[in-house]
Amino acid sequence: MGKIKMNDWEIIANQRIAQDTWKIILTLSHGKGEEGLFAWPGQFVNIKIDEKYLRRPISVCDFDQGKLTLIYKVVGSGTAWLADRKPGEKLNLLYPLGNGFDTNAIDNHKKNRADWGRGWRAAIIWIGEKTYCGRKTTGDYHGLCHGSTRIL
Repeated sequence: MGKIKMNDWEIIANQRIAQDTWKIILTLSHGKGEEGLFAWPGQFVNIKIDEKYLRRPISVCDFDQGKLTLIYKVVGSGTAWLADRKPGEKLNLLYPLGNGFDTNAIDNHKKNRADWGRGWRAAIIWIGEKTYCGRKTTGDYHGLCHGSTRIL
């Protein structure tokens, strides 16, 4: 893990994708890219929530072309506040945090099980897309993509 940073990120989109589940897409407010910053699925950020002492840890779902995607569930007042944020607003993040999962350890041609731990839901989306989307597979993978087309 590299140096931990703190910056304001601008909200591009914040949409409900299921009951109590939201997807938020962010980009750095100052416009400089952070390519390669989030090296592994399973890493997370800490988001500053107004009028709350503690930040909220949210797992990284994807980081591509300077856009950070997070998926979170509304379970309390902090994440309810986050769900009310609109595009154009800014969020203060501490990042990158955690070690994540080494996707190089995944064999593309065998079904593997992993001890996912906390944040596995967001990480499995990233792993599926980076490992299988856009590649020819043996046909034993279904769910996130088909060929180079994203399903999720």
